[in-house]
Amino acid sequence: MPMQYAHRSWQIWLLLFFGWIGMGTQTGWAQRKCGFDLATQQALQRNPKLAAKINAIEGAMRRFMANPRLMLRMDTATDTSTVIIPVVVHIVLQNPNQVSDSQVFSQITVLNQDYQALNADTSKVPAVWKPIIGRVKFQYVLAKRTPTGLPTNGIDRVQTTVSTFSINNACAEVKHANTGGADAWDTKSYLNIWVCNLPSGYLGVTTQPGLYPADEDGVVITTQAFGTIGNLDPEFNLGRTATHEVGHYWNLLHPWGSGSSNPDCTADDSVADTPPQAGPLYGCYPFPTTDHCSPDSPGVMIMNYMGYADDSCMYMFTHGQVLRMLALLNTFRSSLLSSQGAEPIQLEKLKPQLLRILQPANKICDATIQPVLVLRNYGYDSLYKAKIIYYTEDSIPHQYLWTGRLGTFDSTQVVLPAITNTIGNHLLTAFAIEPNDSTNQQYASDTIRQAYHLDPTLTSDFTEGFEENTFPPPYWEVVNPDNSYTWEHTSVASHSGMYSVVMRNLDYMQNGPMDDLISPVINVSQADSAFLFFYVAAGLQSNPYGNNQYWDTLEVLISTDCGQTGTIVYKKWGKYLMTDSVPTSSEFIPTASQWRRDSINLTPFIKKGNLQIIFRNITNFENNIYLDDIQLQTRPTNPNLKKEKVLVVPNPTTGEIRIEFLELSPDFKGVNVFNNLGQKIGSYPPASIVNNQIAVHLSGNPSGTYYVELVYSRYNIVKKVLLVH
Repeated sequence: MPMQYAHRSWQIWLLLFFGWIGMGTQTGWAQRKCGFDLATQQALQRNPKLAAKINAIEGAMRRFMANPRLMLRMDTATDTSTVIIPVVVHIVLQNPNQVSDSQVFSQITVLNQDYQALNADTSKVPAVWKPIIGRVKFQYVLAKRTPTGLPTNGIDRVQTTVSTFSINNACAEVKHANTGGADAWDTKSYLNIWVCNLPSGYLGVTTQPGLYPADEDGVVITTQAFGTIGNLDPEFNLGRTATHEVGHYWNLLHPWGSGSSNPDCTADDSVADTPPQAGPLYGCYPFPTTDHCSPDSPGVMIMNYMGYADDSCMYMFTHGQVLRMLALLNTFRSSLLSSQGAEPIQLEKLKPQLLRILQPANKICDATIQPVLVLRNYGYDSLYKAKIIYYTEDSIPHQYLWTGRLGTFDSTQVVLPAITNTIGNHLLTAFAIEPNDSTNQQYASDTIRQAYHLDPTLTSDFTEGFEENTFPPPYWEVVNPDNSYTWEHTSVASHSGMYSVVMRNLDYMQNGPMDDLISPVINVSQADSAFLFFYVAAGLQSNPYGNNQYWDTLEVLISTDCGQTGTIVYKKWGKYLMTDSVPTSSEFIPTASQWRRDSINLTPFIKKGNLQIIFRNITNFENNIYLDDIQLQTRPTNPNLKKEKVLVVPNPTTGEIRIEFLELSPDFKGVNVFNNLGQKIGSYPPASIVNNQIAVHLSGNPSGTYYVELVYSRYNIVKKVLLVH
């Protein structure tokens, strides 16, 4: 595009994005249809704040391209460097053998030819544009090793029951095993390409850099347009769909910008040497072809890989597009430069390899632990023995002799003898030596380390208002499995003091991730009863009385195994959780009146030893949830309640009584209240119990004797109460 369009603000782009309508002329029996713009639109509709991320990435790319040394990389006569791009191809079909290895190889060949301008049809580029044919020394190589270090041919075949994957949200379902797809390999180290059946008309879809979760980053291509052999559509049988979609992976846009058309010629692709274009042109067009955005010869660049021409009619990138690719590689995708995914595995004769430490993991709750490691044979001889050396910073080295049999790349868990730890931070270090008694050479495995800590146990009541300068507070933990948004400290709202914690569900792009805020280890075994109180504020962006299937959910769980598992004791979502009934797509910030105090009876867990409280957020893209003033209260039980098991107090009463239970029996069916004439004046089901109590109101009844009947499956208990005024 002309330079005056090259850096037009993304704010204009966003204003135009949602209103364009399609245009172009179809000359074949099928049209190229790319899902990139739809994927971008859907991401921004869910979370408009992501526009700031687009701006940040564009800014970093512009700063990189402003570096004059980068221009040297355009001089292919002097530049001999080649960037290796490891590729994994996930073939996700009901019959994944439908796409052969040869078909995959043919696609990799096309990518290398097209990106390095080695394709024979560059001869068709008009003379006016031959000087700006873009060549980038990317070498796409099928992966030689998996993220865990195992050998691979870079082709991952997955059989699925899904016949066609939805194009929505960048075809997210094909990218996760739990929705019938294939999980991505580390997207920081591999270009992930998924091959599957897409809805009619769509050839592929790519995630724009930064708009989708890391484990969904990559390219999806339909089977009918992948490679140059196989059962392919005749218009799309030269592998150019992958060339086009991988261009989006490098943050190249369509020549008419983002959207289905560019009627007023104000949108662009942020590239200076691609002519303005009013919209997509389908099929094949003669040179020159003009439109109202490029009305004069040479007109629009109909043969550019980022257009919508048929495969046989697209055959060039430009210098400017190559600059954008290099800029993205050296900024947002710089981790590819250090990837080992394309390096073949070189095996030694004997190589015991400690892969990871399973236990301890971050936090331990008991002073004595048994470390659990994963041992793998990374040699080409079978492994029968290995000596494992392990130690912490405050102990002498321990030795453990493992025996067994592991073939090449086989692995096993090894449970080591116990070690005892003091309260504080620790570092476990381990490595393996002397495989198969080979003491003449110290075949040492890679050293692995795991930091962990043992915290003191709380034995008294506490309140956590998050007023500390550090977060999480001492001995609390945040568990963030997807390394995305999670519980964080905030000063924008609080129930009391200056701070609270917030879960920014409005900013999340996924449905279903869980994030935990976990309390210190607590021991309340000396108490007779225990109660948890906390203040919550929650907003929505959907109608709370609508028919949503998914809502943000707040759960509270009690864990007695150091946070590994938990029992749900509280679960609220939607209209049950909200403290502001007015939906908003803006960030929910609660006022003083929009906090609610909730409570949970923890008495049933008193006899179960040490426990932890887990506040779990399950996001479904609604709005923010805040917590503040978390309080644990314990108290001794009334000695009469200990003796009687059930009390009705006060007695006599002036109008209100409480039925208190020491423990709740599964046989309990409810409470009936009768006057002295035997007439039932009240009935209370088990659901009426709050904190092991049922409140009964006798106000408005005449003075006299009343009878409280507690109904169980096999017996009843009757208590007499005197009402006085």
